[in-house]
Amino acid sequence: MESVPQFALWPTCNSSMDPIVTLSRKITAERSDAETPFYIIDFDDLRYKIKLWNEVLPRVRPHYAVKCNANVAILSIFQQHGLGFDCATRNEINLVLSMGISPNRIVYAHTVKSPSYLQYAKNNGVARMTFDNSAELDKIKQFYSEAELILRLKVINTDRYKMSEKFGCLPEEAEKLLKKARALSLKVIGFSFHVGCQNQGSDVYRNALRLCKQAEQEAIQLGYSPKLIDIGGGFEGFRGQEVNFRKIAESIRKESDLLFPSDAGYQLISEPGTFFVGSALTLICRVVGKRNYKEINHIYVSDSVYMSFLPALYGDYYLRIQPMQSSTVYSEDSCGEGLVPTRIYGTTCDGVDIIVKQWNLPALEIGEWLLFYNQGAYTEAIETGFNMLERPTRFYRSSSPTDLEAAREALTNHMKREVESRSLGGKYI
Repeated sequence: MESVPQFALWPTCNSSMDPIVTLSRKITAERSDAETPFYIIDFDDLRYKIKLWNEVLPRVRPHYAVKCNANVAILSIFQQHGLGFDCATRNEINLVLSMGISPNRIVYAHTVKSPSYLQYAKNNGVARMTFDNSAELDKIKQFYSEAELILRLKVINTDRYKMSEKFGCLPEEAEKLLKKARALSLKVIGFSFHVGCQNQGSDVYRNALRLCKQAEQEAIQLGYSPKLIDIGGGFEGFRGQEVNFRKIAESIRKESDLLFPSDAGYQLISEPGTFFVGSALTLICRVVGKRNYKEINHIYVSDSVYMSFLPALYGDYYLRIQPMQSSTVYSEDSCGEGLVPTRIYGTTCDGVDIIVKQWNLPALEIGEWLLFYNQGAYTEAIETGFNMLERPTRFYRSSSPTDLEAAREALTNHMKREVESRSLGGKYI
């Protein structure tokens, strides 16, 4: 049997699942004794998301949130297709710059930055950055007075993952901060907000844009001319959620065109992460153990919440599961003849290592492989060393030779830099 390469040129199929299932079967056929999980990273899915974004939000230039998944092969696809990058730390900035990406394509989107991080940003020309408090202005004045500042506003919402408690200033605080920035001779270029992760409502975006307009009027009275509006992230990124995304995008288009028309020189940007990578990664794990307890099948797989399944601890996890030899994809709501209550555990010794608390699934046997879809966001990025588990292997597929070559080159260069850095006693990230 011909070995499956790490980078597989795979033609597009009518079904988005077909090439993933077919490739995973080829990989497991030649790894019949292996138990190490592996990812299939689908560049066609990344390109689909880029096309969808450009179609429904053409005015809004996305800056991919590197924290969501910092795999350099993925970053290389976004680099090739003209995206900007949202970085929150010095190491994220360093990683993006090391790929030859211009600092002008980076937004330093963290409202609280250490002095050394500010100095690093200054030394490397990363000028655009967010703030939301008075102490941060003092630091910026001391360490990077030439920075181009974006005031982050607090958006109150009731959706899934709130960002407003830790970040953002209230509308009544905005004027005070703008006055202080003016007194310190700092440059404010615009406003940002984040409505929370996987937010499903349109009203919150409309309200947030109106807050930006209110803050803009206050800034104009102080002599500023802010022209940048950053609508943040939080957009759903899984197949089947496009209808809701289009609805939200329509609301954003209408409100932003009304408040911040393009012919007036306004620039709109965003910081999506999950939207672009959420559905691009499929994780394939093996069943390594089973038992029946209190009429529930307990299944143990070769991965963990301490490795690839940390989002399972937080709920609202858009997971889909397919036994490799089946054509059926199961969700939390699945039911029907032949399905049994099933709990899926991770492979560590920790009792909280529960990936699925209880779904209805077919009877599963030791040695079977399971495909876990929608594993692209905050999975690779949050892997831990607990129990010294093996990291999943990575395989990359695309119908585009250009994308595969760019990704292969990016990974090769990244590994070379890591080796060079370690030989000097340091650590490259």
